[in-house]
Amino acid sequence: MKPAPSYVRDLPPTVGTGPPFAPGTATWEPYDAPFHHAVTAAYEPVIDHYFRAHVVGAEHLPTEGPALLAANHSGSGFPHDAMVLDTLLWRRDGRPGPERKLRTLFEREISLAWWTRFLGLDDFWRRCGGVDTTVTNMDRLLARGTRALYFPEGADGIAKGFDQRYRLQPFSPAFVKLAARHDAPVVPVHVVGAEWAAPFGYTTRRANRFVQRWLHVPFFPFPVILLGLVPVLWYFALPCKLRYVVTEPVDVRSWLRDAGAADPSRPTRSEAEAVAERLREQMQAELDRQVAVHGRAPFDVRSLGPSLWRQRRRLLRLLPTGWPGPFLRLERDLKEGASSRRRFRDWDLFAWYVPVLGWPLLALLRRLRRPPCGFRGLARRAARLQQGEFRWSLKDLPLPPLEASPPLPISSATP
Repeated sequence: MKPAPSYVRDLPPTVGTGPPFAPGTATWEPYDAPFHHAVTAAYEPVIDHYFRAHVVGAEHLPTEGPALLAANHSGSGFPHDAMVLDTLLWRRDGRPGPERKLRTLFEREISLAWWTRFLGLDDFWRRCGGVDTTVTNMDRLLARGTRALYFPEGADGIAKGFDQRYRLQPFSPAFVKLAARHDAPVVPVHVVGAEWAAPFGYTTRRANRFVQRWLHVPFFPFPVILLGLVPVLWYFALPCKLRYVVTEPVDVRSWLRDAGAADPSRPTRSEAEAVAERLREQMQAELDRQVAVHGRAPFDVRSLGPSLWRQRRRLLRLLPTGWPGPFLRLERDLKEGASSRRRFRDWDLFAWYVPVLGWPLLALLRRLRRPPCGFRGLARRAARLQQGEFRWSLKDLPLPPLEASPPLPISSATP
């Protein structure tokens, strides 16, 4: 029998929902309901009052799978556009558990370094229901009958810089082939406003290739990187007003038949490329129209002022500079119990506001402090697993079948 991958052999037994880990028999559900509900409780005021986010055309959203939602990415430093959309869709669906949650596909690289996760929270993307973006994983999700949110521009979408705002980058044809194979509709989602979260980021391909290889971040923005000299500002976003416009689903097999495909369920690469480009052009034209309607006042100061004033008692928590406190305390409370909060436990949060030296100080404290504030006492491999610093393949470690997915308890924890 083929030996299990290292991360499968070393996963704690409490993580899995299936039998003992072995290739072909193990299942793993990383979705952490108490964590996700608590994080969302803290993030929703930001969504509703800071970003003032809203979905237009929600009637086009599928209620069951398989289905692919295809959204454009913004050229900003951190994927708040994806985080907000994932939360809005989850909330609209009635806050379901893992068996019904729409799965967001995230770039694999952003799980490999702690600073690419939101405020360095352990395994943030997977614990909130995300799945690593690979062709195999997308194939397995659709075969499972899952709805998935996908960004067909890939890392180039957030690496394009503000000078290329609202300019869709080339689409990979792989998702067209998979949608055709599983007869899954592709639902276009047009994101308007997110480009203004960081309207001062510019980049080059050479710089992007360097940081993708050595720092595990999608791109190197000039001069936004200067904000990153203070750790908390790496996750900074201006209060842009976000609109997500959903349009009618695309029947990929029908488009392939129009393109002359002999077998619409198994298109050739050239046929898939033609459909991917047709979809990109259609989404670009629609995005331009929606920007003209919803993007004229990207910050909409007239609504921002009253919105923030209504939340004035927790204003410091809404602003990006105030995020480390509530979110990191939330994580620590969940791990050790809010009632057992130790005095001076959270003294290290000041490091998020230290210029230049804040990053090495945070990295050092993560190694020296014991859980839940750090990883002292844990073996290197155990620390990597807890943080989620590995690539997850559904081929080696699949999700439970939909009919076998157990309901998870909803936590009453609040930040």
